[in-house]
Amino acid sequence: MPNMFYRGVKMFFIISSFSFFFLAVGMLIFPQFASAIGLIIPFGGNILVAVPCTNGILITVGQPRPGVFLYQPGVSVIYENFILKPGAKVLGTAIPGGVCVLPVPITAEGTIWKAGVSLF
Repeated sequence: MPNMFYRGVKMFFIISSFSFFFLAVGMLIFPQFASAIGLIIPFGGNILVAVPCTNGILITVGQPRPGVFLYQPGVSVIYENFILKPGAKVLGTAIPGGVCVLPVPITAEGTIWKAGVSLF
């Protein structure tokens, strides 16, 4: 009898793993669906504030798509001028969640996934 239980648990984990894998691959292949269900946050506008953190840079983006986002090296991909400074324009996508680690943690709306930055 215990053998049947372990077989069922093993089957559950196998099915769960395949489901997660296909969901993750699907979101990478079809990012418009990931955006539709809220897994990708579009943003864009002038960078109003850039705060250096121990784990990256926290930026506040103004209109037309405002928010507070975290640039994290190794996770975020920045195109064009590679400089996140106040006054520059930024356009990109973020994934939900992120924490800027300072003496006091500051939460971000999202962690930058891909973004392009203007020179001025």
